[in-house]
Amino acid sequence: MHYNTTNEYGDNIIKARNDALKQDQRVLAVFQAFSGRELSPWIVRAKMETNAPITSIRRAINTLSKDGKIKKTKTKLMGPFGKPSYCWKLSDEQS
Repeated sequence: MHYNTTNEYGDNIIKARNDALKQDQRVLAVFQAFSGRELSPWIVRAKMETNAPITSIRRAINTLSKDGKIKKTKTKLMGPFGKPSYCWKLSDEQS
């Protein structure tokens, strides 16, 4: 899911949507590779070995959660800036 907050159109919006879909697939692949483990957005980002903004990782996690592919847990882990971050794990249907 791409959120068109900058009012893009034409080829730009098509590329943005395709990029978002690819990122969703990459994030899901991390959860599948670590099936059963609870992962924070920061852990997912590290496992992806990407410099993508953490907000992009969170957007993908939100989309995958809405699609029922992953689910939010009650677990929180400390992030790199001293703030707790919730964890998600692969949904039962995806395991």
